[in-house]
Amino acid sequence: MAEITDPVLLEAAGIDPALAPLLDKDLLKPPVYEADFTSVAFPGFNGHLKIRYATVGDNMDIEALCLGGGMFREAVATLSTCIMSAPASWYSAPTKPGALPVLNLRGIPDAEALGAVFNDYSAWRETFRTSGK
Repeated sequence: MAEITDPVLLEAAGIDPALAPLLDKDLLKPPVYEADFTSVAFPGFNGHLKIRYATVGDNMDIEALCLGGGMFREAVATLSTCIMSAPASWYSAPTKPGALPVLNLRGIPDAEALGAVFNDYSAWRETFRTSGK
């Protein structure tokens, strides 16, 4: 489908030219934080992470998962909800044929390293929220 660029046609189609940038689907995607997880004690869990910025729906899911149970529950709930990719060792094999592997943060033995990733992500999230970068 051709892009509508004529301002008269845009207005006739009900598309406000001021909102044209919103037609760019990439603009609507949450930004992504990337980091490396490093555990000296458990190097089998080391690797690269991609964690998306939490949307309003994500925050509702996070609240439901952590049940108001403190900082560590919030960290695990947030990471469980927002991690887009993680090392293979972070996943459990699916129980049903054809199902996808499931992220299993409960199986990571280095809680301190996981907490450090969450703290760094939280700092980035706050900086992004206030600066847009």
